[in-house]
Amino acid sequence: MRKINTVIVVLTILINWFPAESMAQPFCQWSEGHGSVNEDFGIGVATDKSGNVYTIGYFNSPTIIFGTTTLTNADNSGSSSDVFIVKSDSCGNIVWAKKAGDQDYDDRGKAITTDKNGNVYVTGSYYSYYIKFGSDSLANTGTGWSTYIAKYSPSGNVLWAKGMNASGGVNSTGITIDKNGDLLMSGYYMSDSVKLDAIKLIGNSSENRILIAKYNSNTGNVMWAKNAEYSSNKLSGITTDTTGNVFVSGSFYDSIKIENTVLLGQNNLNAFFAKYNSSGNIVWAKSAGLNYDDEATGIAADKAGNIFISGYFQSDSILFNSVKLKLPSSSTIGNGFLVKCDAAGNALWGKRTNGLSEDYSEVVVTNSSGDVFVAGNFRSSSISLDGVILNNAGANTTYDFYLAKYNTNGQLRWARKAGNTGNDFVETIALGLNGIPYVIGEYASATIAFAAQTLTNNGTSDIYITNDINRIGTPVPQLCEVTVDSISKNNMIYWDKTPYTNVSSFIVYREIATNIYKPIKSIHVDSLSLMVDTVRTKYFPNTGDPNVGTYRYKLQILDTVGNFGLLSPFHNTVYIVDNGSGQFTWNPAYTIEGSLN
Repeated sequence: MRKINTVIVVLTILINWFPAESMAQPFCQWSEGHGSVNEDFGIGVATDKSGNVYTIGYFNSPTIIFGTTTLTNADNSGSSSDVFIVKSDSCGNIVWAKKAGDQDYDDRGKAITTDKNGNVYVTGSYYSYYIKFGSDSLANTGTGWSTYIAKYSPSGNVLWAKGMNASGGVNSTGITIDKNGDLLMSGYYMSDSVKLDAIKLIGNSSENRILIAKYNSNTGNVMWAKNAEYSSNKLSGITTDTTGNVFVSGSFYDSIKIENTVLLGQNNLNAFFAKYNSSGNIVWAKSAGLNYDDEATGIAADKAGNIFISGYFQSDSILFNSVKLKLPSSSTIGNGFLVKCDAAGNALWGKRTNGLSEDYSEVVVTNSSGDVFVAGNFRSSSISLDGVILNNAGANTTYDFYLAKYNTNGQLRWARKAGNTGNDFVETIALGLNGIPYVIGEYASATIAFAAQTLTNNGTSDIYITNDINRIGTPVPQLCEVTVDSISKNNMIYWDKTPYTNVSSFIVYREIATNIYKPIKSIHVDSLSLMVDTVRTKYFPNTGDPNVGTYRYKLQILDTVGNFGLLSPFHNTVYIVDNGSGQFTWNPAYTIEGSLN
């Protein structure tokens, strides 16, 4: 709709009181795909306090492109993989991209995290004879996988790198930062022993042993390291709480001994989770599992010290204290689960995916309010999360993935899915600006659709990264007008409040190329329904300047649950051109508003 252009002095004063820069932090909604002719995998994602997004994974293709950077595989035959590490800004624009790897064998990225200063920490495994990070060359002295851990500066320079070798192989599975800025890594090894600096852990050359190590993040020196005994065991997740306690999740066969705590299980995979204090001493350990394979795949802690565990169970049922989850049918292969426990490890509530084939809950994270996000993969024709049905595009022959949000009491806030007729997987999630989840994984389908964008596969398996899986059902807002301020320096965008009561903020988009809109500012619902566009160089020089061009703007709602609405029809800025002799024309043609293009 269009309104009369009226500017009054009071409004000008209010603009000075509430400049656009002082309002809510900008948020961008986007999806990106990367990959080439072979299999490429997106494995880890992290964010920092400025809204930057960091990803890690590996690529088998001869080359892979991130923005204007092309990374080249050391082995261009496609038979081995190299590591990629990428930093993007909050709108998905590539800041830098790095690679690591050698042409001999596979080298893979597994996990990534950041600290409060924007430094980046990565871990993964390498089968090659050596792997290089900057000037640091890490040798593989064993006969299997070795593990690396490295620190990058915010600008992408390598600050230090450490390797870890064992005769039968060692793999990392997770990495996180504690309240003091120290680094925690999880993994497992198969060897008579493994050495971390001066610390030697005893193992078994025929069975996996869990591995937890704490590093000084400034130097890379190991502060302590722990393992476990008895039958084969490994870790899959690690996190810390606000007091520095460490929580891990994983699986074991038959039995596991963690210091003086012994957990007994069945002759198959059993899920377990454990709590250590900041010095590496065990506080408690719990297990769950029955007659078939059951595993805890991820773990997260909230600020109250409660923990959330994701995983899957193939047993007829799985018991966490008094919380019992059952498969919906005797023919079901497995269900994903999500369980909340208190700080002592006692279960408070649990959820399952309710599919009739094979489903996995892979990863879990929490926000500052105690809400929990869980993501996983499902081959069932559909899954039911508290009555919300998510259908598999490939029926029960391929995998799709899902993302769900629960509040702290276990009530479902929303559930979404993505995927097409191929095998499409989620690997992990991280929360960014406004608590919005970023999801990373890979897709084998020809295309994969998110809320605002469809990605096209360039090869066998491509990488996706998106924060746009959770948009649904919010109304389309209306821009009232786009005009200029009193000195013709900045465009001014106005809109009406909406009767929709669950609005959190309004997101203003500007067209940066034909029919391509990028978000430039997020305005909280309690602020004035006005944005003064001072954003000049976010995408190209001088964009948004009313003296050098005409611009289209759109508007979008972000609601209090985290849903995004569709973009509004555009509103257009126009010129009045003096043709001489008192003749004036509009430039461009007077098209002040248009469709949802």
